[in-house]
Amino acid sequence: MDGAYQGDNSNCQNFPCFIPPETNVCCVNSGCIETTELDCVSIDGLWLLKTENCNNCPEQEMKNPCCVVSGCVNTIESECTELGGVWLDSENTCDSCTSQCESDLNGDGVIDIEDLLVLIAAWGACP
Repeated sequence: MDGAYQGDNSNCQNFPCFIPPETNVCCVNSGCIETTELDCVSIDGLWLLKTENCNNCPEQEMKNPCCVVSGCVNTIESECTELGGVWLDSENTCDSCTSQCESDLNGDGVIDIEDLLVLIAAWGACP
């Protein structure tokens, strides 16, 4: 721990003392890690009480990329199905998603004049 010696019989009243953030068990897809609550929440984990341990982690479904018309979300398979998406395995990333809307020629998730311009630019004899 970092600190600065302030002399015998000193207190931290005039000096800000560093109090490290509390760590505890965080349940995540890959199992269980010890981290701070803020870090646990930022990785979509489940923060457990100080009296709990890794054995208290519930079974969690894996969150993988789900390709939907508007792009990609990381979610569990049942939620992906409800969204009408295509759930990919853990070896893939959102970059593996392709546009699911055939008319969205430029892949921006919207069918608009930009797509029509792509079509017009490709107009002519087939190569």
